[in-house]
Amino acid sequence: MAAARAHGLSTSLDPGWDPAEAWDAGLGALYAHLDILFVNEGEAQALGRDADWRTAAGRLAERVASVVVKRGAAGAAAIRRGDWTVQPGFPVQPVDPTGAGDAFNAGFLYGRLAGWPIAECLRWGNACGAMTVGRPGGSGAFRNRAEVEDFIRMHMGTNDQ
Repeated sequence: MAAARAHGLSTSLDPGWDPAEAWDAGLGALYAHLDILFVNEGEAQALGRDADWRTAAGRLAERVASVVVKRGAAGAAAIRRGDWTVQPGFPVQPVDPTGAGDAFNAGFLYGRLAGWPIAECLRWGNACGAMTVGRPGGSGAFRNRAEVEDFIRMHMGTNDQ
C-alpha cells in the first residue's frame, strides 16, 4: 500500500466482516496508507470501537484520510477531515443483497477517480448498490454509465436530503 501511494496511486480498502469478530488482522497498520476506508455500520462500530457508528467512523477518520460508511437502504455517509457528507439511499424493492457493497464501492470510486464532489460519489455508490440489490445474483444489474445515469434520473427527488 505504501508503494502504491508512493507511485501516486489511489488506495482504498473494504475489509469486510470478520467472522471471528476479533478485528485484529493488522488493518490499523494500513490506515495511514489509505485514501478511503469502506465499511458498513457494523464494521465501523467494530473497527472504531464504539456502539455508535458515527462516533466509530469519526475515530477511524482520525487515522484514515476518508471513511465511507455504507448504510444499506439508509444510504451512505463519508467523513473527511472532520466534515460529514450524507447521501440518502434510493427506494428499491430488495431482491438479493449479494454484491451490493462491491457495486457501491465501484460507483463511488468511479466518481472519485473522475474528480466529482463527495456527495455525487456517494449518490453514484448508492445508485449502483440499489441497482444491484434489486436484482438476483450479485452482478449484471448495470452494464454502463448510461444505465446508472438513467436510474439516478428516474429517482431524482426520491433520495434528496
